[in-house]
Amino acid sequence: MPNSLRSRLGLDPTIAVSLAVAVVFFLVSGVVAYVNLQDLREGNQKITQSHEVITALDELLSSAQDAETGQRGFLLTNNEKYLEPYSNALEALPTKLDEVAALSRENPVHRSEISALRAH
Repeated sequence: MPNSLRSRLGLDPTIAVSLAVAVVFFLVSGVVAYVNLQDLREGNQKITQSHEVITALDELLSSAQDAETGQRGFLLTNNEKYLEPYSNALEALPTKLDEVAALSRENPVHRSEISALRAH
């Protein structure tokens, strides 16, 4: 039988088996690399989305702080110029909250927390 394999392929059977093993190895390595690349892309996408949520939350916090600072300034001084940053922040807060909600729509924990934020 080895002679018939040698005559059909023109190769020594051990070399033919070695080549077949090498081809299978490279095919499996390619599949593993592809799966790892897909996981890496998915992880990168999640990191980017998390960064966008953090940035939106930071902007929301900044607007809330502006409102608080303006309100405090008005209450301490009774000077209406302090109401301008308060009013601007109150206008911006719903938009920023909607942005955070849109970015967090796939996370059920965040959705419930956003509902609590809206109530405040």
